[in-house]
Amino acid sequence: MSYSHLNQPLIAANVHSLVADILANTINFNDTINKLNGLYYPFMTHLNTELFYSQPVVAFIYSTNAIVGDDYPENVIWNHEKTQRFIATLSCYKNDIERERITFSYQESQNKRRLEHYVNSLTNHYSRLLFVRIDLKYAQQTSHHVSIEDFDEHMSKLRELIGNKKNLF
Repeated sequence: MSYSHLNQPLIAANVHSLVADILANTINFNDTINKLNGLYYPFMTHLNTELFYSQPVVAFIYSTNAIVGDDYPENVIWNHEKTQRFIATLSCYKNDIERERITFSYQESQNKRRLEHYVNSLTNHYSRLLFVRIDLKYAQQTSHHVSIEDFDEHMSKLRELIGNKKNLF
């Protein structure tokens, strides 16, 4: 599968999924080789050291760097031996990845509980509230051009528009 058309967030998400599949043992060895060969170069091309990545993605970075060292990403071919070493190295990060997953789940449940409490207090205080749901997405034809930085800038602008109360919001 060619990943050259994918955008930065999608490539990082695919790396995250690959690491999860490898550690859960739900992907066969040949598929792992194929995905590594398809994802490694585009991921390393889009890698931004100023961003904070999830623990599975960090484990991917450290594990691949331990195997390929200073080789240029375009020169790396994931063969049987490199892939075996990658999987073995990746397994060293399993506890860190699980710890991050547990922390994320806990934080998500806390956020949900606080939101439920907040919405309940609002509806108790203001009986005539109107809730509106807005789904936002990028056009499929151009979504692969949107980087993580672009998305962050767009969300900041949206929050600013909502906050200034001089427009539709």
